[in-house]
Amino acid sequence: MERKLAGLEPERLFYYFEELTRIPRGSGNEKGVADFICAFAEKRGLEYYRDALHNVLITKKASPGREKIAPVMLQGHIDMVCEKDPCVVHDFTRDPIELLIEDGWIKANGTTLGADNGVAVAMMLAILEDASAVHPTLECLFTAQEEVGLVGARAFDGTKIKSRRFINLDSGKPGRVSAGCAGAERDTLTFRYPQSGADGELVKLSVSGFAGGHSAGNMRSTRENAIRFTARILEFLYKSLPFRLVSLDGGNKMNAYPLGCDAVIVTPDAAKTEELARSLFCEYKRGLCEDDAGAKIEFSRHGKAAEAFTSDSTRRLLDLLTLLPNGVNSRLASDYDILESSTSLGIVRTDGKTVTLTVMPRSSSETRLDELAERFDALARTFGGEILHSDRYPGWEYDPDSRLRALYTKVCKDLTGLDTEVVVAHGGLECGVIGSKLGKFDAMATSAHIKGAHSPNERVNIDTFATTYKIIREMLARME
Repeated sequence: MERKLAGLEPERLFYYFEELTRIPRGSGNEKGVADFICAFAEKRGLEYYRDALHNVLITKKASPGREKIAPVMLQGHIDMVCEKDPCVVHDFTRDPIELLIEDGWIKANGTTLGADNGVAVAMMLAILEDASAVHPTLECLFTAQEEVGLVGARAFDGTKIKSRRFINLDSGKPGRVSAGCAGAERDTLTFRYPQSGADGELVKLSVSGFAGGHSAGNMRSTRENAIRFTARILEFLYKSLPFRLVSLDGGNKMNAYPLGCDAVIVTPDAAKTEELARSLFCEYKRGLCEDDAGAKIEFSRHGKAAEAFTSDSTRRLLDLLTLLPNGVNSRLASDYDILESSTSLGIVRTDGKTVTLTVMPRSSSETRLDELAERFDALARTFGGEILHSDRYPGWEYDPDSRLRALYTKVCKDLTGLDTEVVVAHGGLECGVIGSKLGKFDAMATSAHIKGAHSPNERVNIDTFATTYKIIREMLARME
């Protein structure tokens, strides 16, 4: 099979990254990639441990003369977010990712790339394989189901880990490290409302073409949430031409901006409904950012409806979507540039008389996270629904005295000339979860430069991928 990344250096780094793109590894489907990693370890005589969730920990002995230095761990996750453009035919359970190289970036053809966090897996495998790499005893932890609530990291047996310092390879770029992160949880709100016989024309409004992206990484941006955008159209359409809702479906991942949303309604006048909805769409689109310039609306008619939500149910659902928190909630009082808490509406699904909303509150403050959870509790109570709080994980507190971060700063400056920017990530990183199992620990996070994570526009910069790998190798060689 032709290698799209042949010729890129370091050769083994890009070899392993391309190998990973050939293995389906959406969250919950990590067996194949875990098999690949374990076979890699067995072939090279490396000690490894694998658990029921397909987390894998590989241990490599220290280089000669480095045996007395405290061990260190590298860490990243093996799963990826599976998103694609609507027009692309791709089965994430069996099809390899189709790679493209464009202007110094590796990307996929209309799908997510899996650089988040395939870059970490490739770096760890390349270092584990390299007999010339200098390091203390090295542990490499490959975690599963990170993208659906850090499930693998939360479940992993921390007693298997000997290191008390580790480098997460899932955030940042050369010259930028993460030194803390927000915690989060999944909140699932379920509403069951009455329906009745419908009299009118059945119209489907399909809004699509939004940029999407990581709901934490893009929280500072002005990208639009396709579900909220659709709800806004429906809210103002209802004021002029009351309709009854049949279904509302949008989004695929709780931690990604929805790419589109479909609303099916029963209306007394389909032509007027389409005209008014199109006018509202055009008006609202003028306020979208450049990233969402591809947004569009389409209509289709489907004859008569048998049943629809009652007028009262429709009104309640629209009110709920209008009031549902979405976006930045608070910033740090000590530094306005750092987000403290936010919420993101990732998925809406309609199944008969049941509408389910999946939202993800995030915060670096446990009390703020509690506050957001209570807001959703209040919405559920007010609108007659049920709520399930699940998959909560802790944040990672900033350590001003991190020796690992100090070493990174020195190595990065020596190799690249770059000064290091230290940030607190708003997205969930596994450092807090893993660190909570270790007692006192020292951690930092860095990565290659990745853009468009969790969207079909995901891409990784080739030069920064190679540079990050070289920085990590040099850090390992200088550890004391």
